[in-house]
Amino acid sequence: MIKRSFIIFFTIIFVISCEYKRDAIGGNDDIVVLAAKEDREKIRSLLSTIFNETILTPSPESFYNIKFADPESFSALKTQTNLVVASIGSYELNPGTKLAKELLGSKCLQ
Repeated sequence: MIKRSFIIFFTIIFVISCEYKRDAIGGNDDIVVLAAKEDREKIRSLLSTIFNETILTPSPESFYNIKFADPESFSALKTQTNLVVASIGSYELNPGTKLAKELLGSKCLQ
């Protein structure tokens, strides 16, 4: 009797303690970049050299689609599949730099 209740108790604890992780939102081929508007062209050229793969179909397609959003929209986009926070330089008023410092801490960005 005690052994049976012990097994039932641990089974219930095991089932309850399993955390449910929500799936990420967005396509596998989309890269969402959170960057300030003034940095976007430079960041686009940098990322396009890294993610410049092309699928050879009758009409060639790029493997990744780079989309930009404002760093202020991080809380709404943090469940995206491929999310990049980018900033050029360490200018304190740049929204991308502010977000990177919030996420990583100021010690990592020295």
